[in-house]
Amino acid sequence: NGDPARCLTTTYGSPEYLVYFCGQSPLCSNINPGQTSQAALTMVKTNIERYYTHIGLVEYLKNSYEILEHLQPSMFEGLVHIYQQMKNTNRTTSTPKWYRHQPSTETRNILKQLLAPEYELYEFVRERFMRQYFDIFQRLPTHSK
Repeated sequence: NGDPARCLTTTYGSPEYLVYFCGQSPLCSNINPGQTSQAALTMVKTNIERYYTHIGLVEYLKNSYEILEHLQPSMFEGLVHIYQQMKNTNRTTSTPKWYRHQPSTETRNILKQLLAPEYELYEFVRERFMRQYFDIFQRLPTHSK
């Protein structure tokens, strides 16, 4: 029916990252677009700080792998090299530019409003990632292409 909120309901999609990181607390039982409480979002951030050493970001994939290599060298040694080899040989997985459609400004604004907690969580994780990368390597990460 064209209603953006309908597309983000439990039937059609849900704020999966919030649900995943929130846990089993009763605070977490009512995470839906437009209904996520500040207390639930705080719980998500607390859980991330307490239980997750590293959360990678797709747009910084190589840098995410560098952090994994640094934190767990016995498990991830050579990961960046393997990623680079695969990236250089497998270029058929991206969506052609002619097929992509940019959403209108109105659509973007509606989605930003409906997904405000998700945007806040993403910024929290992104800032944490940037600090972690800088603390380890003394430089800022580079955006993956």
